[in-house]
Amino acid sequence: MAASEARNRRLTVEYLRRTFAATTKRPFVGNVTFTSVPTALADVTPGSLFAPLDPREQQEPALQRAVLKGAYGILLEARKGLDELQVDVPVVQMRDVERNLGLIGSYLENDPSLKAAVFICFGPEVSPVAVKLASLLHLLGNPVGFVCADAESYSVTRPLEPDYPLKGPELQQIEAAAVEDGAAALVIAADEKTLAPWALAGTQVDICCGLRALTSAEKPRSTAGKPALSAQTRSLFGAVFDSETRIVGNGSAYDVSVGSDIFNRLIDVVPMGEPATRIAISMAVAAGITPESIKKAIAVSKEFSEE
Repeated sequence: MAASEARNRRLTVEYLRRTFAATTKRPFVGNVTFTSVPTALADVTPGSLFAPLDPREQQEPALQRAVLKGAYGILLEARKGLDELQVDVPVVQMRDVERNLGLIGSYLENDPSLKAAVFICFGPEVSPVAVKLASLLHLLGNPVGFVCADAESYSVTRPLEPDYPLKGPELQQIEAAAVEDGAAALVIAADEKTLAPWALAGTQVDICCGLRALTSAEKPRSTAGKPALSAQTRSLFGAVFDSETRIVGNGSAYDVSVGSDIFNRLIDVVPMGEPATRIAISMAVAAGITPESIKKAIAVSKEFSEE
């Protein structure tokens, strides 16, 4: 799927050289411009920068087929022998291609995660939390983009049927499309079924949950009163945290603890025995939503408590 012309930036060879220290054998191709960054041959469209992750599709015959499908360039991990490839488009080489794909996709799609509140549920068996949270945010009147391999993903009211696990550029396309559809919040289940390694590189996280986030995250300190950014490890799919990112969980070590006070105020409208319910509500509270607003929304709908 190519980026919408209304939202995408101009992704050029020169940008890749300047930002990621990429190199090309041909010196005068800096102005070659790409419209999408597919990672599979089947997804190549005219104007693509083809970034194959399957070793079989990194071979010359597959690259030539990508050119025949309209690829304007090839992006490969830097290694010896690439200058000998016989293809009629620029071959861009860089280090850490898979890690950088989300960043490239975010740039191309004009940083969609900065235009909505981003909620990430890290770790195994996070689907129930993600489902509850998306439902709650919807009840509170927020258009939601929702991504989860174990449930039905959607962009506001439009169903999504992506191929999982999602790579970085594919996730950025979904985020950008959801924002374009009017989503005010993005809820993503960050597990190995839903996301490929480094898929969240380029996605800036506002609220997250999970022991994995607590034990692996490195939150930067603010500098001169401005939030600093920090790319996370592979275990957190390369997500971007800033000093304002809030981690929700059970215990005082978390930024927002799943405490009893909130739930005592909601006990008459929501059954609180289910951990997913408690964490979802705590994530909403961490985003600044008051327990009173949550209580009012849930009281007029059976949708949340019946899921």
